Amino acid sequence: MTLVDQIRRLTPNQQKALRAIDREEQNAVALENLEDEHIAAEEAYLRRKDRLLGREVAGVYVEIEAARAALATASRKRQERFEARRLAVLHMQERPGAAQLELI
Repeated sequence: MTLVDQIRRLTPNQQKALRAIDREEQNAVALENLEDEHIAAEEAYLRRKDRLLGREVAGVYVEIEAARAALATASRKRQERFEARRLAVLHMQERPGAAQLELI
């Protein structure tokens, strides 16, 4: 069975569940983008503060890089979590008697 055939055979409950997962992921991505903007603003603040105080401006701020690494890790985990949820909803097709919206 091709992917297109599988998509055509999705139940209404599966379609609703996938749409809900997509909306939830879009909200999570928007929050991550906001956090990324906050990190960039913090970096700009630190650079300007150093300049104004006559300090040498660091090429890399350790705390900023640590925050970016933590955000990247959280982003990867989010992607894995949402993909697992989507796959679980899609595999519900193979078990017609299962409660399909339990996953949400």
